Amino acid sequence: MNMKKAIAFMMVIAAVVAAFVIFRELSQGSDPVRFTTRSTFFEDEEDDDAQIELPDTSDPSGLQRGDDGILIGSAVFREPLLLMGAYDGINVRMAADTDSLHEAVIGLGQVAEATEVVNGWYRVTVFPGMYTGYVRSDFLVEYDESKQFFAETRIDHIEVTRSNGETVVLESRLVDVMAELPELEYYIIFATPHNFTGRTLYARDLCLLQAGTVEKLRKAQEIFSQDGYTIKIYDTYRPSSVSGILYDIIGDPMYIAPRGTSIHNRAAAIDMTLVDASGRELVMPSPMHTFNRTSHRNSTEMSAEARSNMEYMTSVMRQCGFTTVQSEWWHFGDSESGKYPPLDFMFTEFAVYSVDRG
Repeated sequence: MNMKKAIAFMMVIAAVVAAFVIFRELSQGSDPVRFTTRSTFFEDEEDDDAQIELPDTSDPSGLQRGDDGILIGSAVFREPLLLMGAYDGINVRMAADTDSLHEAVIGLGQVAEATEVVNGWYRVTVFPGMYTGYVRSDFLVEYDESKQFFAETRIDHIEVTRSNGETVVLESRLVDVMAELPELEYYIIFATPHNFTGRTLYARDLCLLQAGTVEKLRKAQEIFSQDGYTIKIYDTYRPSSVSGILYDIIGDPMYIAPRGTSIHNRAAAIDMTLVDASGRELVMPSPMHTFNRTSHRNSTEMSAEARSNMEYMTSVMRQCGFTTVQSEWWHFGDSESGKYPPLDFMFTEFAVYSVDRG
């Protein structure tokens, strides 16, 4: 009996010592994010329900911030954390320090998913491009689904030398198509890696066109909507430098115009298709950006349904002031594109503003 009492007494003493050690560590400012799992201890053998839980690091509110606003310490989150850019011009770096190279730049409101904090830096996957890197934790804030971000209208006057040697000044007035025509469907394909290059080429999924081109597109959508269809946009403004990248890959001007020569560079062309009332894309001659004869308007390989859909879409777009090319069923250019200059503004150069969705 005395031996049993001694063992029980020793177990109680051990539990008290363990509790004191944990209390001392926490009271001395031990970084709570270093605990990555829940732990418990029992006060005695008979009270198995009594337990103390260490901090849950799945929520960054459990992390302390320094005077500079940067999270202190490191943690792996149990659930990904949705964040968004607090400013424009935020570098996404290859490592968690300011000396490492940056592989991308994100802007105000751009969405990123964090999986951990490494020495005060979020390790993030940035949407829609899906590229991964590190962003200092004071540059991102909690995602606010009530906010939507659009590009501000950008007006530039650019001097252009024509092929005959004449120098003229052309005006560019770029507007955000998503703000002007929210009823359309959008999938800006080069803002994702899911394009024929396998790379993300646009820093964010802005959809930009010349103001005059948008008005033509608006008229087209009014006609399509009467028949129960909606325009789905895959690409609009394309920086000249990106056209250069695409041309180097394809190497055929029948499909990709060289740098600075595409109507996309003038923000006066649309790569598009149509969706029905259920959001399903209509059958067309080929998948988007298929660079072979199956995408040609005179292809003999397309079905009767694909030809009918293509010809219907084409007739409406031409009626509203757009031109076509023989080799790409999806491409429509503004018939007045010549009055706009070729551009090479990166998507990180556009100022954005937020609006409340509700």
